[in-house]
Amino acid sequence: MKKYEPGKMVETGQGKGGTRHMVTISTWGPKSDIHLYKKPRHSHYVCMNCRLRGIDKQPSDKGDFAKDTPQAMIEHLLDHREAGDNIPQDAINRLKKDIWNNN
Repeated sequence: MKKYEPGKMVETGQGKGGTRHMVTISTWGPKSDIHLYKKPRHSHYVCMNCRLRGIDKQPSDKGDFAKDTPQAMIEHLLDHREAGDNIPQDAINRLKKDIWNNN
């Protein structure tokens, strides 16, 4: 089993375009109810198996939720907090750092 440490890039397998990678921003644990990662090759952020999918923000039992910008994902994480989920401030800070680095 792979260990997903925040800020570390890991190889996730082979795809049509070659080796797939992801950078973990936050992973499930005692202080986090989400697994959030960035796909560097495609420059988007994914909330894995997100329970808040769709515009109506209704709980969902499966599926990933993706956003193209760190700001959009921050807004999604705030929706998680509003729903009562544990979202580490460090995850939001990492996304803010991506905003800073991209401007």
